[in-house]
Amino acid sequence: MSERASSPRARRFLRAGAALGGALALFVAVGGFLHTPTGRPLLAKLSGKACPFGRGTLDPARREALRREGLARLAKTERISPARVALGFELGKTARGDVASWVASRKLECEPESQGSGLACDAVASGVVGKPEGRSGTMYFRFDPRERLVGVLYMVRTTDVASAVTLAEAEQATLRSRFGEPTRAFGTLSVASLASGPLRQARAEYRYRDFSTFASVTNVGPASYLVTEEAQLAD
Repeated sequence: MSERASSPRARRFLRAGAALGGALALFVAVGGFLHTPTGRPLLAKLSGKACPFGRGTLDPARREALRREGLARLAKTERISPARVALGFELGKTARGDVASWVASRKLECEPESQGSGLACDAVASGVVGKPEGRSGTMYFRFDPRERLVGVLYMVRTTDVASAVTLAEAEQATLRSRFGEPTRAFGTLSVASLASGPLRQARAEYRYRDFSTFASVTNVGPASYLVTEEAQLAD
């Protein structure tokens, strides 16, 4: 390391940069959770209202356009996904009515979100979506103006870091078997790494022109870990 880089001022700058990067990762991982039935009470407590970004007031068509625009900016590739399946649903071909039937058959407690373009379900058993049994989490569905399923998200929060690692390993193994090696990955998926402090995260991403999916686990502290799998259609 150079003398300049080892100066107290430089070290403070590097620490600040690392903290900012960790905060951004945490924001991405937890932002969706705060808009679910489980997370909304915490969001209201933090912000004093349901959504500090006014997400609920956006026109559904405008919201969908912004979602696709954001995915296009992140993808930066012309590769087409070999599959558009996540958590047992085929995005783009599954209709809202199909999801409603699936929810009813499993007697799940769900409520509409985002002026009807979303559906949030709480206490969804992990086995229902092909995960290791014994856990429950929150599930979120996103529909476009044509009533197609274009996004699905499943999150489990646990206080046990070993369980969080096991769940995340299973999710990443499922994605790897379907899509191969991730297009982007960061963090170390281990008990020691995740337990070493808040904001620690391990994440594997797959981004294509028409589809994106990821699996991650984040230390949201204190003694709380959020395991997430998400997929979105971009075509």
